[in-house]
Amino acid sequence: PAALPLEEPDSADWTLDRAREIAVDILPADASFGDAPVDAGELTVSSAALSGVDPGTAEDGCEPAASLGVTVTYTQPSPELVSAIELALDAAPAALAPTAPDQSGRSQRGASAIANSSLGGVVAVNGLRMQAFDVIEGADAERPPAPGFSLVAIEMAIENESRRVVRFSPADFILVDPAGQEVTALCGGVEPSIGEVAVGRRDGAEGFVTFQVPEGFVPERFVVLAPGARVGFNLN
Repeated sequence: PAALPLEEPDSADWTLDRAREIAVDILPADASFGDAPVDAGELTVSSAALSGVDPGTAEDGCEPAASLGVTVTYTQPSPELVSAIELALDAAPAALAPTAPDQSGRSQRGASAIANSSLGGVVAVNGLRMQAFDVIEGADAERPPAPGFSLVAIEMAIENESRRVVRFSPADFILVDPAGQEVTALCGGVEPSIGEVAVGRRDGAEGFVTFQVPEGFVPERFVVLAPGARVGFNLN
């Protein structure tokens, strides 16, 4: 007998759970699934292998930006059945994973030297000079934010006047809101990114530190955790 249209139930159709198992089997082993429910008729995943790049760590320690998003779409003749599975590569890199602010208080702890300034001010401490120039809310980067989130970029400069190399990682940059919620910087983001940087002796770095923040998060303070020092910039 002639095959039924995909939009009509057929004894050969799969259950939703089986359809997802088939999609997982087809995708590369490094595919990372998002949080979309199975019964939404669509799933999103990201995979570096599908982009043809080495899925290892990039030189700056960040996840490769070439990791691509994949949309897995089901044709469903009924809410419980799937008759076809379509996998389509997205043209743009996959969105960032959702991240939740915390109230760990890292921006208030430790350091033998503490220095504070306002946006535009210059702070000198422990052989380092830092300046935060600007706050860009709703910033654009190669990888878009997760749904319900936006990017905030802080433009800043770091000058190393000491005789040692000073290294910064994303965990050293913290954005704080009026309620004390804290967000750690992304690895990468708005370019040129200095969220992961080694500043040589008598050298400097200038660029952007990028954060992903949930809807309603209001940046109030930008904190840098430097070796033996904590530097804060009031943003309002």
